[in-house]
Amino acid sequence: MATTSGSSGGFDPSMITSGAQAAATIAQTISNIIDQTKRRQFEQAVTLLSNQQQIDLAKQLMNTQSQDARLQILSNALLQYTISAQQSADKNNTVMIIIAASFAALLVGAALFFSLKKKSSGQPT
Repeated sequence: MATTSGSSGGFDPSMITSGAQAAATIAQTISNIIDQTKRRQFEQAVTLLSNQQQIDLAKQLMNTQSQDARLQILSNALLQYTISAQQSADKNNTVMIIIAASFAALLVGAALFFSLKKKSSGQPT
């Protein structure tokens, strides 16, 4: 990969290839948050991102000049991750409910089957 000598600071965001580099870039952005509560929330949320998500986020942050824009990108990325994680959890919960309901229906069906079979085998034909 070639670095672009004309970029600000002489750094090419495409050179971010590891989770550690991405984490450092994200941490630098988070360190500029003055509100301690919000800073902790961002720090905790970033730990939930996969390495690739952190690398992608870091590249976006490096392509942005203003601190306000970086914080907006960070907020949007974490909001999207949270929504995605919630949708995934909801989908998993729905699947589990369907599986549990199917299993319960199967048990009820089996109980009825054996109950009817027991009654029919006890009566002369």
